[in-house]
Amino acid sequence: MIFQKVQKEIKEQYALLLKKSLSKEEKITLFNSLLKKAEKSRMEDYIEWLNALICMANSLYAKAETHLVKSISINKDFFLAYEALGNLYFHLKNYEKAKDSYLEAIKVNKDWCYSYESLGIIYFILKDYENSEKCFYKAIEIDKSVTTSYKGLGNIYNLYGDLKKSEEFYLKSLEIDKNDFYIYNNLGNIYLDLKDYCKAKDFFEKSIELEKNCMPTYINLVYSYYKLEDYEKVKKIIEDTINLFPDEEDIVNLVNIIEIKENRQIKL
Repeated sequence: MIFQKVQKEIKEQYALLLKKSLSKEEKITLFNSLLKKAEKSRMEDYIEWLNALICMANSLYAKAETHLVKSISINKDFFLAYEALGNLYFHLKNYEKAKDSYLEAIKVNKDWCYSYESLGIIYFILKDYENSEKCFYKAIEIDKSVTTSYKGLGNIYNLYGDLKKSEEFYLKSLEIDKNDFYIYNNLGNIYLDLKDYCKAKDFFEKSIELEKNCMPTYINLVYSYYKLEDYEKVKKIIEDTINLFPDEEDIVNLVNIIEIKENRQIKL
């Protein structure tokens, strides 16, 4: 009974971690805390799994793989070890192996939304959009707060050209995580395509507020202001961008993209 209580506690704390954006140091601190609990209860499968998570946080992937294989050999039904193995292969860009590991995790536990979410990402990378879509919907069915699945569906419908549906899922993602610069940028691109330039520039500006080092967002912001015929703003953003990105090639790209789109020269 105590053993099961500790298992449940570790799983719950790990699930909370997956919903947060933690630094490497914060993750390692939490993993070490959970490891002590596992060691105290002599939970060998959990001990190997948590040691693997610590190794992965430190980019020690070979050691992590050894720990995970051992964890699974101790407990062949330990879905978290299969999932972690999938994450490891994902980092190593071995997507087929990652897919197989996530499928094993789901075989053992069909109620863990994160395995479906991770599998959805893998299918997306492998351009199997139909299965990717199914996985993201399944993750949301289990837990409506999985922001990555909303984002994933937004990406899929964007590829399908269904901009309204893509917008819907990106906005749902923002309801959960209001600090995802990537989503603001993607929404800005949707509004560009819909020719709603005022809305587009608002989202690009919010994206830049959250992440100042994403060059394509500046390009899109300049283009939005260009279409709004605010040429002073265009000039100012380009000048600010030159200061932020001293790489001349980036600046040339920024100006050239607009000149190509508009067939009109920009003079600074």
